[in-house]
Amino acid sequence: MKVLLSAYACEPGKGSEPEVGWQLATGIARRGHDVWVVTRANNRPGIERELTERPVPNLHFAYFDLPPWGLRLKRWLGVNAYYRLWQSAALPLARTLHEAIGFDRGQHVTFVSVRHPSFLRHLGIPYIFGPVAGGEHAPSAMLHGFPWLFRVKEATRILLTRVGMLAPSVQQTLRLATRVLVTSPQTLALLPASIGAQAEVRLAISAPPPLAHPLPPREGTRQPLRILFVGRSQEWKGIDLALVALAKLRDDGSSATLTLVSEGPDRPRLEARIAELGLNGFARFQPFVPRAELAAIYAAHDVLLFPSLRDSGGMVVLEAMQHGLPVICLALGGPGQIVTEACGLAASADDPDYAVAEMVGALRKMERHADSYAACSSAAIRRVENFSIERLLDALGY
Repeated sequence: MKVLLSAYACEPGKGSEPEVGWQLATGIARRGHDVWVVTRANNRPGIERELTERPVPNLHFAYFDLPPWGLRLKRWLGVNAYYRLWQSAALPLARTLHEAIGFDRGQHVTFVSVRHPSFLRHLGIPYIFGPVAGGEHAPSAMLHGFPWLFRVKEATRILLTRVGMLAPSVQQTLRLATRVLVTSPQTLALLPASIGAQAEVRLAISAPPPLAHPLPPREGTRQPLRILFVGRSQEWKGIDLALVALAKLRDDGSSATLTLVSEGPDRPRLEARIAELGLNGFARFQPFVPRAELAAIYAAHDVLLFPSLRDSGGMVVLEAMQHGLPVICLALGGPGQIVTEACGLAASADDPDYAVAEMVGALRKMERHADSYAACSSAAIRRVENFSIERLLDALGY
């Protein structure tokens, strides 16, 4: 089958959306299909370096960017405005490829966004739209206690998403797609009723490649309990909730500690919050490390605490589980789809105080009951298999 992918973000070793594009492109090609990928020109060095070292048969790239004026516009108006222009301007290239090759199928891969149109709608070929995200949002009740500016930004974000969904180009992209896949029930709720009735919920991310030496389940926690968070220092990542949970756990007599592998604009405020909660010396920040070095960090911790308010994916969740860490998150977005009671806890997200209480209860149980911890660790390792790239490719019909 000849397949055309629209993958604005597509680059190996970068994580997040570039990793989504790369895994799907290489995965489909390795199944014997002829794959062409239209992607940004600035992805070229990383892609060609990787393919020189590890060639992938049947995989071809067509690189495209707007002229310098478009890149200047990106700096002024932001990446979303540039991306919409890129989708329109890349259409002639896609048409030229289709005329020369005759694609059997298309798939819109990245951006993983439901509120932007895809050039695939103009090519007259069957195409899959997604998996796409965008409806994930922090429930208003969960924002109590957060900075007011963040609450305003969150309300504005979901409003803009809903308005963006009304654009004729977006409606046409959805209507003409042979399949529409979304990453969460929240995004499903944004779709027109006629589309939503047939859409599927499936994560865009897939599990990391299997470890060279698979790890056995962990037998129990070490004392004190070593809790880990990995992610950007931004309000919506829910670090505030993690800090309050740690404070309450320590008030209960626990000696637990929290390592925050995190950088970002909210870090100064969070450091002040650590001092305010009396957690100096017990909650500490650590700079980001290359992805290959995360394995040692996972090995040095017992549980991942990831109370993100609106992650559509959550690659760190799958990585931690692959290394045997139970995960405690909120029942929202991608993490809420991944984590079950067997391998951790997806805490309710209706009230911040109740969510924190649930997280504290789960942490206390893991700290005090070796059998429960060992069972969660074992289930976490098994659960990751459900999100392999192979299963995603099967579901997509490749």
